Amino acid sequence: MISDKVDAANARIEFENGAVANITASRIGTEKIRKTKFYQSNSYVVLDYATKFASLTSLNPEASHPLLGISINRLEIKDVEPLRAEIEAFLGAIERDETPPVSGEDGRRAVALAVGVLEKIEAHRNMLNV
Repeated sequence: MISDKVDAANARIEFENGAVANITASRIGTEKIRKTKFYQSNSYVVLDYATKFASLTSLNPEASHPLLGISINRLEIKDVEPLRAEIEAFLGAIERDETPPVSGEDGRRAVALAVGVLEKIEAHRNMLNV
């Protein structure tokens, strides 16, 4: 640890369907790291928020050679400011009396997940007596 704050964190989140997300964040590194990786059966997705890069790497288990069965596809990213898009979607749903793209229940689950990650980080800090 460099400071008395959380300088870097890596969270591994396992979902009920078997998918795994690795989320890494660092506020002190010389390299700006803000990545999310989703691992699933025969493929994984990488989202790099700092460089605005996303890719899907897939494995074809029936390929004649393991390296020939790997394909990497760059994913298109719509470059929007996330908080602005969230507010616009919320206001648009109200104006048009439509269901918002993210439900209140989904929002509660997302907050609960974030709080759970923070609690794990704090528990780890306490274990280290920092």
